[in-house]
Amino acid sequence: MDKKLRIASIMLYVYSAVTLLFGFIYSFTSTIMPYHVKFLGMAQEQLKPEVAALFLTSYRVIGACYLSLGVVVVMLVKGPFSKGDRWTWWTILVTGLIVLVPLLFITLKVGLSSPWWVVSILIIILIVAMAISWKPTSSK
Repeated sequence: MDKKLRIASIMLYVYSAVTLLFGFIYSFTSTIMPYHVKFLGMAQEQLKPEVAALFLTSYRVIGACYLSLGVVVVMLVKGPFSKGDRWTWWTILVTGLIVLVPLLFITLKVGLSSPWWVVSILIIILIVAMAISWKPTSSK
């Protein structure tokens, strides 16, 4: 594996680690996130039980999405991406941006106390890793 591809792979492993961390947090938390409490202007105990349950169920779905994204990227980087397979480059870039760009807008809508900056850093890591690992196709 060449140096650029190795650096990109390490960056993508960091990207995956962060997505996995958020996946575990969202999958297993039993309380509403502090930035959501701030956005709502009320504590979890003040919400109707159904609303609180809906929040926590949504967290499980978000957590599962983060976990699947992290696991898939690790599998792709460990396998075909590190061998230079072009389809994995596109797969990692497109799936990452499909998840992260809308998420950035959502977190900014919730407010500056949300983890918008983490999402921004993930987007930057993804784009830089993809730029570093880009190889033009041959014109055969």
